[in-house]
Amino acid sequence: MLTTADEPHAVLSQLRTRDVRNPQVLQGHYCFVGSNVSLVLKRRSRDRPSHKRRGRRYTGGTTDVAETIFQIEYEIRPTKGRLHWQLVWRTYTIISVYYDDKENVSQIDVNDLNKFPPLVFSRVKSYSSTCDNPLT
Repeated sequence: MLTTADEPHAVLSQLRTRDVRNPQVLQGHYCFVGSNVSLVLKRRSRDRPSHKRRGRRYTGGTTDVAETIFQIEYEIRPTKGRLHWQLVWRTYTIISVYYDDKENVSQIDVNDLNKFPPLVFSRVKSYSSTCDNPLT
């Protein structure tokens, strides 16, 4: 999944390969239930951070987050007189899994349309209602 302010035809090439070079592209699973789509997206940390101290005033800059899981639910709505559809936010949960196996779960309030405006959704002819394998 890639969320961007650009037009869908301009960013489609970033989703063609399985090798994720753009850190904004998240991999995961999706499921359609009626007019809702549920997503489980993951972002893994590249390496375990080293805890070496680089000097007296070094403040760090790394976190101990091994994996971040985003659980999102959207409602698909048509827009009048427009080419694309809208994805309206329903739920948004962020789960941070740390290297010491602790978890931090954050439930985000998505009712404010100024903070979470509807996203533009472009229909793709090759999607199915469920996926059998991870979208990698």
